Amino acid sequence: MTIEGMGPISRRRALGIGATAAGAAAIGIVGVPGSASASSPASHAAGPALAGAVNAIPGATVVARSMAAWQVIGGAVGYVAPDCVYANGGFAQMDLGLPTGAQLIQVDVFGRASVGQIQSYSVDWRSGDGSTSGTFMAGSGSGLAQQQVSMIAPLHPPALGTGDQVVVNCGGATGASANSAVGTVVVQYIDPRSAYQLIDPVRVYDSRWPAESGVMVGVFHAPTVRSLDCRAGRDLATGAVTVASAIPDFAKAISFNLTVVAASPLGYLAVTPTSSISYTASSINWSTMGETIANGGAVELDPAGDMKVWAGGGSAHVIVDVTGYYF
Repeated sequence: MTIEGMGPISRRRALGIGATAAGAAAIGIVGVPGSASASSPASHAAGPALAGAVNAIPGATVVARSMAAWQVIGGAVGYVAPDCVYANGGFAQMDLGLPTGAQLIQVDVFGRASVGQIQSYSVDWRSGDGSTSGTFMAGSGSGLAQQQVSMIAPLHPPALGTGDQVVVNCGGATGASANSAVGTVVVQYIDPRSAYQLIDPVRVYDSRWPAESGVMVGVFHAPTVRSLDCRAGRDLATGAVTVASAIPDFAKAISFNLTVVAASPLGYLAVTPTSSISYTASSINWSTMGETIANGGAVELDPAGDMKVWAGGGSAHVIVDVTGYYF
């Protein structure tokens, strides 16, 4: 997917776009058309249009904001190029305009710096009631021709409250010939109205795998309790890791398919978060010798991406396939 020739705001969904091995897709970014002034400094006049790419996070909403959304504060607009606004003194700021409930994941800023200068970027969060404010993410970059700075949010970022504001700031060089230049900003966030992402099913556990797979294997029977890693996709036959992050680190919960194989009579399994010290309901039940049966469910993950499986009565081999995740 390419975001090109954008107006002030262009919204795209980043779902199922040419997924890579890391589960991400590439979004092409090129310079945003503008009106060049006649006072362009010679140090920038010959620079190529800003261009680059960002990794699209599956399930995230992508907002691309053009240079028209920048405001210069405490300084003056030096000039406007086809792909950048040059701030002479002070700093440039852009309100990202995120909706209430949004969880900010990543911000990519495209800009330029004067010769020998470094531009500093920050993403600041201000609460709607004015009680708190602070830097959420930060980064810096240098490069006369072009710079692309990616700022990634902490794991499990909080959701925006009513009236909260998130802005990106750029502060850099000052002086007549030392301008900070800012262009396109690409924002990726989780929209609270679409907090679930389906994926192609991926196997994360099979108790029949060989010990060399690195997971705890063998038949489940009461009182077996195991914590299972649900982030890594594995080979169906060997259990070797094929995709280290089948679901993203910021996923809070998963949907799964739970299968029992070669069961002995009158058994059940319970799936819970790893923090649980007991269970109050079963996730799958069986009653026949040699039975193979499956059932779907959902469970909260711990920060490491694990869930817990308890065995009660009977015995069986166990298979877990992840079918989606919640933000």
